[in-house]
Amino acid sequence: MRGLVTIAIAIAGALGGCADRACSTEPGPTMRPGWNCLSCHRDGGQAKDKVWSAGGTVFEELDVDPCNDGAAGVAVVFFDPRGTELERVRTNDVGNFHIATPLPEGFRVGVERDGRLAMMPFPPPAGSCNACHALAPIGGAKGVIRAP
Repeated sequence: MRGLVTIAIAIAGALGGCADRACSTEPGPTMRPGWNCLSCHRDGGQAKDKVWSAGGTVFEELDVDPCNDGAAGVAVVFFDPRGTELERVRTNDVGNFHIATPLPEGFRVGVERDGRLAMMPFPPPAGSCNACHALAPIGGAKGVIRAP
């Protein structure tokens, strides 16, 4: 049943709105949890005035309601290929995060909560986290980004 609710919410979001507490299609930090942020926040994109190098949403569980299951206050940590921390950002009330810091080829990323760091096992292909870590994961992703 929860899977059907998730699909209905995703369709509602795609059609322009979501009635739950956290979902918003209005521009701002709580818009469209679970969507590929960099599809718009890139050179030539609809939000080209706010270009980001990475962005996405962290959730509490793998089977999510994108409007209500975002993990707030989780650190998303970006490292260079040698393991030096480049940037640390906290998720907002709906689990969204973004950075504009340029990321080198081979960068690494992890999510951290309560001293537990969960690293992505290999360098991501890009900073568009929800492109692969989507409600229907692609590219070998194990699912949405989940807080440890």
